Amino acid sequence: MGIPSREPNVLGNTDLSAFDAIVIGSGAGGSVAAYALAANGRKVLVLEAGDNYVPGLDDPAPGQPV
Repeated sequence: MGIPSREPNVLGNTDLSAFDAIVIGSGAGGSVAAYALAANGRKVLVLEAGDNYVPGLDDPAPGQPV
């Protein structure tokens, strides 16, 4: 399972090439800040150093997009 993309072998939404805000960390403060910005129509990128729980995203099976 991967996140849909129009670009072959690229995961994620490639339409999001510019952001109004970048939030570092999705903890209690970061997630609330990101929500408030997004709820007011801003394009928000959240960067998180923690594990990614999308199956196959960090270690894709052979032949899967990277």
